[in-house]
Order: sequence, then structure tokens, then C-alpha cells
Amino acid sequence: MRFVVGLLFLLVILQSAFNSSFALAETSGAETSLIADTGGSWAGKRSLIIEPGFQYTHNSSNRIDLTGLTLPGLVIGLIQVEKVRRDILTPSVSLRFGVSEFFQINLKVPYLYRSDKFTNRPGEPQIPSQHNTVNDHALGDIEGGILFHLLKETPSRPQVIAGLKAKSRTGRDPYGLARQMATPGTQIPAELPTGTGHWALEPYVTVLKVADPAVLFANLGYFYHMERTIDGIGKVDPSDSVNLSFGIGYALNDKLALSTAFEQKIYTRAKVDGRKLAETDPVVATLLLGATYAFSPRTAMNLTLGVGLTEDSPDMQVSINFPIRFSF
Repeated sequence: MRFVVGLLFLLVILQSAFNSSFALAETSGAETSLIADTGGSWAGKRSLIIEPGFQYTHNSSNRIDLTGLTLPGLVIGLIQVEKVRRDILTPSVSLRFGVSEFFQINLKVPYLYRSDKFTNRPGEPQIPSQHNTVNDHALGDIEGGILFHLLKETPSRPQVIAGLKAKSRTGRDPYGLARQMATPGTQIPAELPTGTGHWALEPYVTVLKVADPAVLFANLGYFYHMERTIDGIGKVDPSDSVNLSFGIGYALNDKLALSTAFEQKIYTRAKVDGRKLAETDPVVATLLLGATYAFSPRTAMNLTLGVGLTEDSPDMQVSINFPIRFSF
């Protein structure tokens, strides 16, 4: 049913997309990495943006499930290990191609380097704590998507952009990974996942309103994970999520722009063979601070800092991107 609703939503988008078009880059210098992340960045007609980037994520938790479900940046499920510190470095290459004034194609290819440090404290005081580190790297889940301009901004209404994002499962699955003994009765991974193991779709809408020299923006989407039958586990339906973000970007001059945003993801419970799993519905909230410096009309640098606001959120995220524009 959720998938049907998403398809109906996309059909409405396709029907409305031909009504009008408008490009944010032509109206304000306040376009920043946060606006691009929410789907509000427009390459322009017959333009290609190539964006190499790096993201570093750090997360520490007092509990982790080695047989649970992996979501971006966290693992949820039953408790087996008392504490884990996870560091993830993700170099990536993103492409944004403006086919026309109202239609754009996006693609992102990530590669993950992970280092997980596990600490297990046995219940018996005479047994010391065990510390183990697992390092791994592999291709992540490749993402692609399309963007449409639905409404042109006027003095009385904002600009509206709609999109559909698809996530593959090219990364290493979290299922069936090799394990090793940490302490008697407790195992830790010998290899680490770099993907969720499931295809996913996210229809979303982005709203922007220019108030020179600032841009107000908001984004609402629904991230739908497709279920999959896993040998030895059953039919797994991972958590879906409602994704909401809003913020402001403001240009200090023709070279430098800053932005501030709030992002929240509310997850549903995961299911195995129709059974809902406890502790698989985290609420992730992040405060985002961004800055963009334009080296030239063709090149820029985007820097974003994310700070987790809930226990389920990654503690810190830092990303840096270098968009390069080509026109044809």
C-alpha cells in the first residue's frame, strides 16, 4: 500500500511538472550545501555539476545489535555488545545534470571506510573489559534520482521542487557477515556492512522562498525500504522513515554564503515475517551548519557540520564537497 501511494504521488508530480519552472541559482547567491542536500539545488539547462566530496561520521553508543538491522549511520535491535565507537569516512562522487529548465537527473556513488571499536564488559569483576577493533571498506549503496520544478516563485508564493530518489543495494549486506569471538558467549563482526541490503525509494517535496539575501527552505519526504527474503532469517521489512528538514541560507557577499538547518527522521518499526521488532524505531534529529565559498562562477567549496540532538543520532558529521559546473 505504501508503495502504491508513492507511485500515485509521483504521477501527480509528473503531471504538474510541465506547468512552470524556475532556478534558484538565478535568483540568489545563498545556495549552499544544505539546500543542495534537500533537493533544492538546480544545475540549470544543459549543465552538468560534478561534485567530489568526503563525509566523516562519528557515533558512540552503549549498545549495539550484531544480528540487527543496519540503517545509515546506526545499527538497531537487541543488545549484545555494551559499547561501540564507529567512525565512517565516505568519499563520494555526485553528478547533477540539468536536462531542461524543469527536469534534472542526479547520481551519487559512495565508498565507505569503516572502523568499529567494540568494548565488552563481562558481568564478572575479575574478568577485564575486552576491546576489539574491526576495520573494513567497500562500495556503498549507489543513489540516483530525478528532480522537477513544479511551481515558479512569485511575490506571494514559494518555489516548489519535487523529486524521487532511488537507493540501490550495491553496498555490502548486513546479513550473513563473518563473525569472531570477543568474549565467551559474545561475538563481534569480522567484517562490516557498507549498505542496508535493501532497495529503497524516497519521494519528496522541497519548498524555497527567496528573501534577498536569504533563502528559506523546507523539505518533506518518505523513505521506503523494500522488503526482502533473507535465508535463515525470513522476510525482512526494514524501517521506513518520514524525513523532515527546514532552514535558512543567507549570502554574506557574492563569494560566501552560510546556512542553518534542522533535520529529523522518524522511523517505523522493522518487521521480520510480519512481526514488528522492538527498539527498531529510532528518532534521529540533527542540527546542521553549512558554509559555501565560491572560488569562481564554475567552482565552489561546501562545508557542513552536523551535530546529533537525540541518543539515536550520530554524534557528529562533517562533510566537504567541491561542486564543479560545466555548461553545454
